[in-house]
Amino acid sequence: MKRVLYEFRGKNGQVIILKNNTVCIGRKGWFGVIYQFLTKGKRQFPVTDILDIVLKEPKITRGYIKFKIMDNYNDCGKERGYSTSVVWLTREKMFEEAQKAISIINKLKYKYAV
Repeated sequence: MKRVLYEFRGKNGQVIILKNNTVCIGRKGWFGVIYQFLTKGKRQFPVTDILDIVLKEPKITRGYIKFKIMDNYNDCGKERGYSTSVVWLTREKMFEEAQKAISIINKLKYKYAV
């Protein structure tokens, strides 16, 4: 049985939505490993932890899909904070796939909010 609900590839990573309502940001290759280390972004998180998704269309500059993700605790360990994870979009096709992913994520979040 296939676990992947939807998947698309960006410039510096892959966004994978699993059937168990989890989003994974895959980073492959040497650049992906370096980028993940430098940004310290989350690589796997439930859709219910997504606070916001920002989508910028690629034009003259590259676009991106940025996930704002709730953390359990901030650096002080007292209250909830958030982190971000970004995947660059450099082509129109990537942007369209990111729009589909956002639609799926919103449907999954709505399912759990009701």
